[in-house]
Amino acid sequence: MQTVSTMIHARLAARCVPLSGPEIPFYVQDSQVGRVTESVCDVLVRWPRYFILGRSQVDLAPSLSDAVLRTAVLAEVTNALHAEGHVTGWRNEQVSILGPDDQQVLFFLERAALPCFGLPLRSVHLTGTTAANGGSMWLARRSMTKAVDPGLLDTLVGGAISARMSAFETLVKEAWEEAGLAEDMVRSATSTGWVEVKRSVTVGWHHEVIEMYALDLPEDAAPKNMDGEVSEFLLIPLGQLPPMLAHSDAFTVEASCIIASHLMRQGFINAHEKGASGLRAFIAGGVT
Repeated sequence: MQTVSTMIHARLAARCVPLSGPEIPFYVQDSQVGRVTESVCDVLVRWPRYFILGRSQVDLAPSLSDAVLRTAVLAEVTNALHAEGHVTGWRNEQVSILGPDDQQVLFFLERAALPCFGLPLRSVHLTGTTAANGGSMWLARRSMTKAVDPGLLDTLVGGAISARMSAFETLVKEAWEEAGLAEDMVRSATSTGWVEVKRSVTVGWHHEVIEMYALDLPEDAAPKNMDGEVSEFLLIPLGQLPPMLAHSDAFTVEASCIIASHLMRQGFINAHEKGASGLRAFIAGGVT
């Protein structure tokens, strides 16, 4: 008999498929920052001054020695790729690409172009729980106008970390826009770790590194969306969430990982049952 952990793991793995063809590591300053497909390499060959295309890896030219130069060059390339349909869902939102120490900014890049280069998207998510019904979690249903995962259930708050913003600054901003939560309330949230989501998408490789926060809300809390990106909020007893995750794809992949992590910490998914260690490893690193 399958356990809840085994079923959730299998459902997530089915949605997080690896790239179907060869992948080539993408390097900047001798450090791998992403991965590209052969089809992307076939396009990048048009910019020999910017990219060194080898058999085993792709390097950004060493002559692009600082963040300003790299940002300008990659903006030129990604704008061309967008015009030709290789980069879709343009957002006019830049994100920071960090070096291996997670401190140095290597360059800034349009968010929509990240999958093309297999670059990581850094984001924050907040789970909001109350004591109601023995413990319940607020979920947000994504608006049908959202470009990604319209209509699916999500955590109470979530968003990408834009360029020149910290994780917590992003959390405060998104908490107000998405759920009407004031900054003084959000400051009570606690960081609960990270999950990673990795999967192939139409234009390349999606890799998201999510810092998770948890917030205990009063029982009379009533989230209110401010930016039109949420169609409704649902308050679900924690005990109902494991079977929901195990038997449906009603949640985004990211929310499924975050909620499963929360349920394991709180004991609503048995951390010692068969398959729990595999689920825990998967949500910590996704597919490889």
